[in-house]
Amino acid sequence: MLTLCYASLYLLLLGAPGETFEDSKAERATFLREAEVIGQETMSTGITRPQLVELRHNGVTRRAVFKGFEADFLRRVITVGLEQQQGLRDSWKFEVAAYELDQLLGLGMVPVTVVREVAGHEGALMDFVEDILPDFETSPDGFSLDDWQKQVEAVWVFDYLAYNIDRTPENLLVTKGFKIRLIDHTRAFQSFLRPMRPLSRFPQLAIDRLRTLEEDDFEEALGSYLDGDEMEALLERRKRLLEHVDRLLEEHPKEEVFFEL
Repeated sequence: MLTLCYASLYLLLLGAPGETFEDSKAERATFLREAEVIGQETMSTGITRPQLVELRHNGVTRRAVFKGFEADFLRRVITVGLEQQQGLRDSWKFEVAAYELDQLLGLGMVPVTVVREVAGHEGALMDFVEDILPDFETSPDGFSLDDWQKQVEAVWVFDYLAYNIDRTPENLLVTKGFKIRLIDHTRAFQSFLRPMRPLSRFPQLAIDRLRTLEEDDFEEALGSYLDGDEMEALLERRKRLLEHVDRLLEEHPKEEVFFEL
């Protein structure tokens, strides 16, 4: 039996899609938009003071996380994760953009997130991930190292495209089914271009979709949440990623480059 803890999961991420809902993502999104807010409280984690919101609709009660923070730090040198950059936009809109990008790629790793007004403030309302592993050593039944590594490599692809340099154990959740859930993207999607990390394997569906999606598809899905420079940077990162994949395909068989999630 393999024993793992969050620390070891994070080390694997540095060294190197989702629980099954009884209802569809569309139904989840409708619930988040239409349910009555029956309670909310400030969460103890997160510098942007996210709110844990309790919702009720048609006799069903669920929890969600609301973020309405937005700020531009244009003249400050910001340290994010292990990297520094000049200027930063911190916005709830990037939470919605992360979900929309995840849907375009077909990864299913970002919880359902919608635009919603809560207590008079517009922001991002994200489905709360309930079924996560506790923060102590556990030996999950049915754990597959190969399946886990595929998910990790899919996270790398997503974080490169989304310019997320702030992935930590606190915003990479693992469900009891050992599926990765990605949260906290308010500092992603900056209008910067970062060096490509040495990625060598990719989820085939995500790459196939990146090849077929038009710029208008990205604009339709993410244009309400990214400004012009941020969208341009995302499209350039897509271009560089696909060029990297094509170079690998010239040197390696397709089955060594792609995997199915």
